[in-house]
Amino acid sequence: PVFCKVGLALFVLLPICLVRDLHMLRHTSTLAVICIMYTTVMVSVLSGTQPISPTFEMADVRPSIWRAYPIFIVAFTAHYNGPRFYGELKGRSLSVFSKVAVPAFILCAVVYLTCAVAGYHTFGSRTCPSILGCYDVRSFPVALARMGYIVVIVTSYPIIFFAIRENLIQLIFPLHVGRFG
Repeated sequence: PVFCKVGLALFVLLPICLVRDLHMLRHTSTLAVICIMYTTVMVSVLSGTQPISPTFEMADVRPSIWRAYPIFIVAFTAHYNGPRFYGELKGRSLSVFSKVAVPAFILCAVVYLTCAVAGYHTFGSRTCPSILGCYDVRSFPVALARMGYIVVIVTSYPIIFFAIRENLIQLIFPLHVGRFG
């Protein structure tokens, strides 16, 4: 297992973390979005094939609902790369950026809400912190979604690392901004 992690880090993550611009990550990002959409559709379909959970309560709002707040915060954390996205946008203007950013945020909200409602519909108050943890581990569609989740995590690192790398370079070498990446 240690060799797998080291191999993944050296031969998959490192090369895609060293790209010079975010545009080069478009293929890995597309793959991640496809995996997320598969999981969303799978959760929705499985929800529709099962009866409503006996612990499903539509109007039962408790203070514990705030445990979901960090999930929604994480759903929209692409903001730290927003200036870079804007800088790499062809024909950039605020209206063009809005035409790209607003649908992306709406898609994120729809995906999160769809999974939340479908998962709660299926499992009620027994819903796990990770919706995939609630399903049978021997189910092929669920196993495929779990593998997709691995792809999403792996392809997210370069986007996060990109912002960290850019800021560290600007902090350490303020006179050489733009030369390293």
